[in-house]
Amino acid sequence: MYKRSIRSIRVAAIAACITLALPVLALAQATEETGTLADIVDVQSTHAPAAIWLPPADVLFSNGAFADGTEATCSGDAGNASILESATLNTTLGFNVSLTATTNFRIADQFTVPAGPGWNVTNAHVMAYQTGSTTTSTMTAVNFRLWNGSPADAGSSVLCGDGATNAMSATEFSGVFRMVDTGPGCTRPVMVQTVSLAGCPALAPGTYWLDYQIAGTLTSGPWTPPVVTLGSAGSGDAVQFDGNAWNPLIDNGSGTQQDVPFFISGTSASALEVDTAGAVVTDQCATAPAQDNGVVEPGEHVLISVPVSAVGGDFTGVNASLGLPAPAGVTYVTSSAVLGDISAGNSATANFEIAVDGGFACLGTFTLPIAISATEGDAAGSLDVDVGSAGNCAVCVDAADLIFRDGFESTAP
Repeated sequence: MYKRSIRSIRVAAIAACITLALPVLALAQATEETGTLADIVDVQSTHAPAAIWLPPADVLFSNGAFADGTEATCSGDAGNASILESATLNTTLGFNVSLTATTNFRIADQFTVPAGPGWNVTNAHVMAYQTGSTTTSTMTAVNFRLWNGSPADAGSSVLCGDGATNAMSATEFSGVFRMVDTGPGCTRPVMVQTVSLAGCPALAPGTYWLDYQIAGTLTSGPWTPPVVTLGSAGSGDAVQFDGNAWNPLIDNGSGTQQDVPFFISGTSASALEVDTAGAVVTDQCATAPAQDNGVVEPGEHVLISVPVSAVGGDFTGVNASLGLPAPAGVTYVTSSAVLGDISAGNSATANFEIAVDGGFACLGTFTLPIAISATEGDAAGSLDVDVGSAGNCAVCVDAADLIFRDGFESTAP
């Protein structure tokens, strides 16, 4: 389920957090770099140990770890530091995601819905900090957009959300501090924001992009920390909007594009599945029972049983039918089936009967379209049926075809 897993790796504990006295941050800058903090007092040095925020049980996707080490002087030895390895790798502490009177930064990253019935998404959980805050969150709003492709691509469109409505339902301290390895400090407590995705459609398998923006009460940021893996400069595909254009989210030290940590919550979407791979095909030749050999041959009647399953939800009033028109050379005998109600995790069988014309070409194939309808939604499938096989392609003469076969009725005994 997770794109990456959170690793907890011990690093050297620092005896006390260090007060930095460096140049003032420019509000419009896209990144927060090492050596840019001005007179921020280390307000967390005596803070009690804190537990790391754990994703809720209904999380469907994680875009990567937001902690990769420990710093005991901030909040105990609990794997709760997001460490910038500035001495050997990167130099960017965070990426601007702020909405203020003078800034309009946004960040977007992708996630993939795997093969299957799809997802009903309910919440996103995004990370951000404001330099100099306490562990009481200063975040006040999050707006989001969910795209069917990268917002940097002209062909992408928004599926839900907008760039103005506050969708934040909760904000809290994650238990993690963003810090530099060469001068650990506790001035950047990372907050996790829960963002309601109400109004978003069910997502079919495929790749989507979450684009978001955060407002806070302090002058620094909000900043989004990158996904972190100790010993790695990172490798990602996130992008940042600077008010004018979308650009790759690049660490200014290593020059590598980054990912940002976020989570998607929800449930698997409900669906009716037509299991054509599990269909049972039974051939029947009334005049030559020996031809009932599991091979569909010209002239035979064929019974077809197709399982239909309910996944992720209950379905009522389920009906199955063979799609029109019938394939060339095929006649429908029984083309519909009433399956009734199917509860989640259960299945029912749709039984059909068809007749294959006596003149159907041996070693040919026809496709049966199968349509499923229910009160909650529809489904479809198709079944390929081979006619004949090597050494098994005798024509079945149906008993009904023998009557008046010569075109007249003889009075002879």
